[in-house]
Amino acid sequence: MRNQLVIGIVGSRRRDDLETHELGIAAFVRLCRALRQKKKTVTAVVSGGAQQGLDRLAPLLAKRFGLTLIVHFPDYKTFGRIAPFMRNTKVAHDADYLIAAVHRDRTGGTEDTVKKFLRNHPESRVVLVRQRAQTKCRGLIMQVTGNFQ
Repeated sequence: MRNQLVIGIVGSRRRDDLETHELGIAAFVRLCRALRQKKKTVTAVVSGGAQQGLDRLAPLLAKRFGLTLIVHFPDYKTFGRIAPFMRNTKVAHDADYLIAAVHRDRTGGTEDTVKKFLRNHPESRVVLVRQRAQTKCRGLIMQVTGNFQ
């Protein structure tokens, strides 16, 4: 694995609530700290560019932490109806680690990205953002995003 890493941030559009965003940011910060302790450097964030779910945090996190932002939007002109799944493939390919907020039914684009990521990077790690976790990070979300609420 490289010393300069890319973290993928993906999240179900059905999980676009404050709690999920707080947990996603906390997971990102914890992962970056753990990687830094292993002398690894996070240089970029990759997402699918959705305006809902955890994807919407990618530009904020990249800006706050001085990282490169890589966004793979679905190319409907080239791929038609399968464009979102082709986009998921690109995100899974680019990421060295993945933070994902999957929906409880474990279907859809986020789950597709997780499966592709694990297939392509069996040695890497997926951080699943679970619902109703007990965490206190409201101050952290304000620090990272400015005025999120």
